[in-house]
Amino acid sequence: IQTLLKHKYYSRITTWLNDLTEYKYINCEFNRTIGNKPSVYCLGTAGRKELLGKENIKNHLLERVYQEKKASSQFKIRAMMIVDIYISLLDLTQENKAKLTFLTETDMTGMKYLPLPHPHAFFSIEQEKVKKRYFLEVFDEQTSNKWLYKRVQQFFHYYEENYWQDHNKNPFPEILFVYCDLDTKKELEKFIKRKLDEFENISFSLTSWEQIKLNGLSKDILYKIL
Repeated sequence: IQTLLKHKYYSRITTWLNDLTEYKYINCEFNRTIGNKPSVYCLGTAGRKELLGKENIKNHLLERVYQEKKASSQFKIRAMMIVDIYISLLDLTQENKAKLTFLTETDMTGMKYLPLPHPHAFFSIEQEKVKKRYFLEVFDEQTSNKWLYKRVQQFFHYYEENYWQDHNKNPFPEILFVYCDLDTKKELEKFIKRKLDEFENISFSLTSWEQIKLNGLSKDILYKIL
């Protein structure tokens, strides 16, 4: 949160979070355990009321606030991984004087001609008039092989039916899959290679949660399936 707000004083951020929690603008989830894990925050009921009607706010999405506290631990962990990816991309694009556009699954709500279900994120990086686009999907350790296969099929179907190509003049985005363990990597690679020979101009790359946590998301940690 401190990084996202670009604030240099950790103590000030802590004070703000405590105040916002006390007045129910946000909810805080914190468990005292050995090697305490960081607190997890989500929007609270007072925060919802404050945001209603504000510019660039989709009011119907604020209804989800009542479900936030009941979200599964897998959802919360994945959401924080997506934030880690976003922060690493911010650092990468600032270093290289590039422009980042990043849309989460929620940001894509209501947008047409995207893969269904929507990917966990869609982002683009523009540098010196060259722009690359990516669909991002994050798999956790609970993901079944059945769902891995189905998700791979959905992306191939999306490409095959020309949803992007017929409604967008830009090249088809690269598909990035983030896996949690080596077994998942092997299954993804197997499913993708089985179909890849049938198609041109569709690209899949893999990387792991561990590599992102250590190095951030960059080309250096991507394994492209050929």
